[in-house]
Amino acid sequence: MNSAHFFCHPKVANLDLQESWCFCIKMSRRRTSRTKFAKTEQTEEKLVEDENRTSENELSGGDWRDLKTAGQCLDQLCLSEQLSDISFTFKEDQNVKLPAHKLVLSMRSSVFEAMFYGPIAESGNTVLIEDIKPDTMKIVLRFIYSDSAELNGNNVLSCLYAAKKYCLQGLIEKCSAFLEDHIDADNVCEVHEQAIFYDIKSLQQKCFDFILENATDVFLSKSFLEISHDTLVSLLKSDELSEDEENIFSACVEWARNKCKLDNKDPSAETLRETLGDALYDIRFPAMSMEKFATVVTPSGILTSTDQITLYQYFATVGSSPLYNFTSQKRAGKVITLDVSKYTAKSYGNVVHEYCLMFRLANGLQPLNHGRTVVRVKSLTGIFVPEVRHVTHISNLGHENLEFFANGNKLTFHTPIHVTEKCCFMFTGDESQPDIPSFFHFNERFSVVRNRRKIVKGETIYITRIPNGLKSISFV
Repeated sequence: MNSAHFFCHPKVANLDLQESWCFCIKMSRRRTSRTKFAKTEQTEEKLVEDENRTSENELSGGDWRDLKTAGQCLDQLCLSEQLSDISFTFKEDQNVKLPAHKLVLSMRSSVFEAMFYGPIAESGNTVLIEDIKPDTMKIVLRFIYSDSAELNGNNVLSCLYAAKKYCLQGLIEKCSAFLEDHIDADNVCEVHEQAIFYDIKSLQQKCFDFILENATDVFLSKSFLEISHDTLVSLLKSDELSEDEENIFSACVEWARNKCKLDNKDPSAETLRETLGDALYDIRFPAMSMEKFATVVTPSGILTSTDQITLYQYFATVGSSPLYNFTSQKRAGKVITLDVSKYTAKSYGNVVHEYCLMFRLANGLQPLNHGRTVVRVKSLTGIFVPEVRHVTHISNLGHENLEFFANGNKLTFHTPIHVTEKCCFMFTGDESQPDIPSFFHFNERFSVVRNRRKIVKGETIYITRIPNGLKSISFV
């Protein structure tokens, strides 16, 4: 029965358009369900009455497409055999078969379009996948059909590989964003190498900056030993690499040892030197103290005798002899400087009788490896610096006397100090007169109690005590 016959039906003649259309739908369903209705002796009037009562329910749930958006319909079809015309099988697990739809895949991926509709299109209805696991392919298909992807630390790199293979830019961006949000000292080198391999510039730069700023912890990670020689050279050439030069040298030696192990080579001093190559001359040996050079570098035997003589002459002449292949420029680190002078104005009330700089961590500032955070104090300036003789670092990890050097009103720590919970820098001066507390003769030089919230390297810290006369604090 066609639509014209429907509208000539005696029961349709006296109905308006909407009622007529509903009746036509009911009659069409009745015609295609003859077996069902043959089992009952209800009259036609009774059937119409029953269908009138249930028509709303049938329209809302009788068909999987009903009341669904286009996106919801695609989501419904994902990994469903309904209307599917292609299936993926897997070399690693031959029992798995994932159904899909060529048109949908081709809409999202130029690779699939070429695979199914190009000049050398697949002729069969199955595609064998040899380099992607079924669980990863499920995530890829789910993204294609719904734009969603359930990523985690175990699957993100395999999903990134699949996304690049099938030119799924949206999934690439999701994987990249996930990795950026989850890099840490243990995995940053691996993620950096993957970012280079997949040519994801933003992720590569984020990882590189993280390594520069957190070299102390990154050098202790296993993944650092597996970075490429090119990456190692790039790090060593950077002025922003934030670590003592002797530690940089030691990390490079361990990298070279691991490389020799992978290549089944004897890690002799000569082989280590050959493995490092020109990278050896990007280590800034002249920036070390002669003591560190003598105790850390010389015993390794990695530098030739000629290079050692050159450096010892440089140390002995206080920098006046030529360096040839080496550079004496010290690394600055990626420095962030806060001006705190306005918080240290003379105060008559809110002070403590200690000369100290104190920090409090904000909620959410999580420590990296070994209990240290991403925020480190490198140097500070203040009118009191020329009088400072000792700096004691007090934290929840204990007390430590810090090594520093002063130049005018600037005090720089030999090793940047991590800001931890209950972190305090206690400054003392000439203690030859123990009966007179250091700085006590300057009433305005007691520390001012403040609670200043600051954002450093994307993290929130609070400066709770500030010594009067302090001008700035530099972080790396």
